[in-house]
Amino acid sequence: MHNNKIDFIVCGDININYLENCTKKQQLDGLLTTHNLKSTVHFPTRIATESSKAKDNIFVHRSGNYTMHRLINALSGHDAQLIMLNNVTIPNQASEANLITK
Repeated sequence: MHNNKIDFIVCGDININYLENCTKKQQLDGLLTTHNLKSTVHFPTRIATESSKAKDNIFVHRSGNYTMHRLINALSGHDAQLIMLNNVTIPNQASEANLITK
């Protein structure tokens, strides 16, 4: 995680509401900042009759170029998130094999 040549993404249902400013959110943001990660989801991902929360999140490298979209799927209690990464190069398997053997 400390390799500057590798960008990575962390995503999941983290059970911290990113629509509120709470201690747990501040603690997680502090930890992620040490790895140059930032939150990308700034919209509700779970909407109920009485409340809306953003507990599902995707964290990307701070210098990443991306576009976030909310996808209302009506299949579960959580809406989906779609992240489109711009200017991303995915190495082919031959390149990956060369990286591993060197």
